[in-house]
Amino acid sequence: MDRAILHLDIPAFPVAVERVVSPRLVGRPVVVAPSSSTRAPIIVSSLEARRAGVFRGMPLARAARICRDLIVLPPNEPLYRRASDAILKVLGCYSPLLEPAGRGHVFLDMTGTHRLFGRAVDSADRIQREVRGRLRLAATLGVASNKLVSRVAARVIRPERLYDVFPGSEAPFLSPLEVDLLPGVDPPSREILWEVNIGRVQELAALDVAHLRLLFGKRAWRFYREARGIDPSPVRPPETTPAVRE
Repeated sequence: MDRAILHLDIPAFPVAVERVVSPRLVGRPVVVAPSSSTRAPIIVSSLEARRAGVFRGMPLARAARICRDLIVLPPNEPLYRRASDAILKVLGCYSPLLEPAGRGHVFLDMTGTHRLFGRAVDSADRIQREVRGRLRLAATLGVASNKLVSRVAARVIRPERLYDVFPGSEAPFLSPLEVDLLPGVDPPSREILWEVNIGRVQELAALDVAHLRLLFGKRAWRFYREARGIDPSPVRPPETTPAVRE
C-alpha cells in the first residue's frame, strides 16, 4: 500500500493568526518582532512586507527605513498556541497520526484511511476548506508518498492551493525546483552548492555519493536521498507524558 502523507502549511503563521483577530491588518505590510529594541530581528513578515524588501531576520530599524508604512506587532505566543491547537483539533478528526512541525506546519498520515474519507487528495481538499471556514486561516497542502515531498509540494504553491504528487513521480516533481526547497539545504549548505554552481535539484541529483561526500561529509547520504525524493521517516505524533494521579 502506498503511503499518503499530507503537509499543511500556513504561510507567515503568526501574521495570519493576527489578521484573524484584527482584519484591518489584511493587505498591509506586517511583521512580528520584539519591540524592546530597534536591533531586534524580525521573526516573520507578511507577503506584502516581503514584496517591500522586508524579510525574516532583518533588524527592525532597517525594516522600518525600507518600508515606511510597516506595521510591527509583538509576539503573542498564547494566541499562536491556541490557533495551533485549533488546527490540530481539526486534523485529528481525519487521522490520529499527526506531527506538528513548527508554527503553521503539520504532517498528517492518511495511509489506509481511504475507506473512511476517500482519496487522500479529497481529504486534503476538505481539510483546506474546513480550516478556512472554521478558523479563517488560508492553508496550502501537499499530498505525497512521504514527508519530504509533501512538505516541498505545500511550499511551491501559493497562495491557498493544493498539490498532489503521484507515487512514483517524486523525483521528476523535485527535479526542476531550486535546491533551497529541500529541508536539508541550510544557509551553509546553500553556499557550498552555489560555489560549485548547483542551483536546481536535478543538478544535485546528478552527483553520486562520493562527490556529495567531498562536499558534505557525513551528510552526503541525506542529500542523495532528498534530491531523489526518498524519505522513509514516519509521521511522529507528539509524545505525551502520562499523568500520575495521587
